[in-house]
Amino acid sequence: MRRIYWFAFALLALLPGCEKTTEVSVLDVSPTEIYLSESVNTQTCDISSSSPWTATCDAGWIELDKTTGTKGTTSLTVQLSGETASEWTPQATITLRNEDGKTADITVTYDDPNVILYTTTDQKMLDLGNSFNAYDIESHTYGRIRFYNPVKKIPERAFSRKTTLASISMPHGVESIGNGAFFYCSAFAKITIPNSVTSVGSLAFDGCSALTDVYYIGELAEWCGIRFDGFTANPLYYAHNLYIDNTLVTELVIPEVVTQIKDYAFSCYDALTQATIGNSVTSIGDDAFSGCSALTQVAIGNSVTSIGDWAFGNCTQLETVFCKPENPPTLGQSAFFDTNLKTIYVPRNSVQSYKNEWNDYKDEIIGYDFN
Repeated sequence: MRRIYWFAFALLALLPGCEKTTEVSVLDVSPTEIYLSESVNTQTCDISSSSPWTATCDAGWIELDKTTGTKGTTSLTVQLSGETASEWTPQATITLRNEDGKTADITVTYDDPNVILYTTTDQKMLDLGNSFNAYDIESHTYGRIRFYNPVKKIPERAFSRKTTLASISMPHGVESIGNGAFFYCSAFAKITIPNSVTSVGSLAFDGCSALTDVYYIGELAEWCGIRFDGFTANPLYYAHNLYIDNTLVTELVIPEVVTQIKDYAFSCYDALTQATIGNSVTSIGDDAFSGCSALTQVAIGNSVTSIGDWAFGNCTQLETVFCKPENPPTLGQSAFFDTNLKTIYVPRNSVQSYKNEWNDYKDEIIGYDFN
């Protein structure tokens, strides 16, 4: 009799509708990137979750209409809180977590092309003097300069010697930073640069000895294309931290879309430990990595034909270089001066060519089988 019961039970389990179902854990958000400005100060995200969820945000300038939600499909409204001026970075993250342990992030960017945001050490308005044409400014309150038209350029010496300036955030749309724009802003510690910037004038950050953090709102490939007119045109001359997409850059991988690394692109960036240069790169500019004091290893892609003057000069901890091109790239003056080079790996069948062309480093050159 017991066997009949077990047989019947097993048969029932196989019948349609009797299978045990397992609910899939999900937490989906759409969209995952939103932009806020004074003209578009509210956005809504749709959330689909397999269990109740909570939301937290790391910025005071963002307000959420709710911090908890239920299972199923719900919405989350995100808006400016009016405290934008107290925040030095215009990018923040909203993190959602549900009871199933799933997480999802929403990236929020303050993007008003007419507004420059700043903070000061004394929390007082900057005296702009003749920094901008007064007729171009619609309003100026502490931390916020609003222009009638989108800002395309930070003029020469615009914030020069503003010794209380602590941070600044440029709007998307700024294409250039003028000569000496932040000259000797001695308390200047943090800057946010949009990917619309293509050129920075000489001495733009000269004397900004307190500069610590650079936040770049864009991709690494875009940073590589910025034209810096000298060492102190690049904020990395002083800054210890470069954040791209809110991620600190310490090990650099140049993507395949990059064909040229411009002069001074990463010069004096002392948080960089390794650099891998993609196979699409054909040239490495003058002083592109000079003074990167923590850099220990470099891999150079197989399309590089020239390495500029002082490209890796004064990289005092650089010990190992993997150089993939079959033909030795043209080596600029002092390209590896004052390094700790111990080994340069080159294609095995190109060893003699490298020794002939890179005579100063012939004792460090070793053949290597690159995959």
